[in-house]
Amino acid sequence: MSISRDTFDPAKNYKRVRYHQDRDLLDSELNEQQDIINNERKKLADILFKEGAIVSGFGVTVAANVLTVAEGLVYIDGCLERVPGAVLTYDPAKTSGADYVYVELLKRVIGKRLGGLRCGSARLPTFPTKRCAAHQT
Repeated sequence: MSISRDTFDPAKNYKRVRYHQDRDLLDSELNEQQDIINNERKKLADILFKEGAIVSGFGVTVAANVLTVAEGLVYIDGCLERVPGAVLTYDPAKTSGADYVYVELLKRVIGKRLGGLRCGSARLPTFPTKRCAAHQT
């Protein structure tokens, strides 16, 4: 499977794609429409949320040396991501300092050629991860 072309350019500030009834519909037109919608959604969400903002959840309870973090919703890289809860332990002898809990997002592009390899092959390239410290706004 291949994508014919990537025509989206956010600098053009397009708001929609018009389709012609007497012409075949191209995958690039549908992809560009989806990219326009995603770009507009991200611009609005960037106004409402800071990168790494906790939208809801992530309640914390402490008992002995066990820290329980509830499931939550965090804004990362233009998307609201649901993050499962976790149970963490810490050294009770440690009486000073700070520990940080962060969300790590791994993104993979599926369907494009990367370094001569097709995604889905046994030898996928390594992608950088995005780390955002979760903080309350």
